[in-house]
Amino acid sequence: MSRKRRLTATQKNINKINDNLRSIAKVFGTNSKPYEQAAQRLHGHDFELYDKNGVVQIKNNAANRAKHQTIRSITNKRQSVQILKRTYAPKDKKSIGVGNIPENEYDFWAWYSGLSEDFEDLYDEIYNNLDPACEICDIHLDKFAAFDDESYRIAKWQEVFEKIMNDTRAAKEFYDTFKYGVDPSTGESTTYTDQDYQVNPGYEGMFDMSWFED
Repeated sequence: MSRKRRLTATQKNINKINDNLRSIAKVFGTNSKPYEQAAQRLHGHDFELYDKNGVVQIKNNAANRAKHQTIRSITNKRQSVQILKRTYAPKDKKSIGVGNIPENEYDFWAWYSGLSEDFEDLYDEIYNNLDPACEICDIHLDKFAAFDDESYRIAKWQEVFEKIMNDTRAAKEFYDTFKYGVDPSTGESTTYTDQDYQVNPGYEGMFDMSWFED
């Protein structure tokens, strides 16, 4: 049985750049500012490029991989669709993010965008946030897959979101850990007041505080 060949760091980076371009094109369109900015990063470096369903891609060949420093720099400058949605409107709210997401699930993206504002980098998001969040919610997480596949990582965050929307105990533990909650009716974030540990106006009943009663 042949062993699957492991990708080099540069090969993985090329895949990340290509995946990012396809995600941006799917959400915002190839005529959008986010796509234009992402695509422009590929030009001026003598890359061998190709077209995949109207989206520019870097060929994962030896000639391009020899420019590993430039590729690494472009990889580090990527912006996920979740970050870009803070500034740019998706072309169709019914196809936000990875896959076709119903419009009534848009609150997940608002919630995740708010939560992710404090992430310093991908390592911080996965090891200091997603991993403990999945543990709180009893969700299995493959951290290696989370690093390599943005769609997998976002899917796990959505599982967390759905769990804390429907499980009061998980929501309470999530808040205690991250100091960041979610309003089940809107998907918006919420915090507690410092004075009386009561939910801020508009979020009453989010947590069942009877657990603390004798």
